[in-house]
Amino acid sequence: MTTSHIQTRIAELKQEIEQHLLEDAPPSHTPGPWTATQHNTETNMSRILLGNDWLMSIRHNGEALLPTQVADAKLIAAAPDLLACLLDVLDADGDLDAMDFDRYRAAIAKATQ
Repeated sequence: MTTSHIQTRIAELKQEIEQHLLEDAPPSHTPGPWTATQHNTETNMSRILLGNDWLMSIRHNGEALLPTQVADAKLIAAAPDLLACLLDVLDADGDLDAMDFDRYRAAIAKATQ
């Protein structure tokens, strides 16, 4: 895939998203940072925090969370960072020099590590 093809496709996607935003106002969400807490042995819960508020708590019977539950919590907590990166890519309009790949890698790492 050539750089020209990538730039053309990015422009098409940006246009599609802008059209969608005109049709339906995007829902607002709690601004980041969002975090996923580790298991608290006193409360027997883990939480996903949205800023200073929590989205959900996971109560468990003292056993460790399943790996999929931990992965889900990390992905949810990284959502605002990932959205910001996607919007940044669209704003760059195919200009690879304007893209902050270190920031994108950090957002992906937050979601996956």
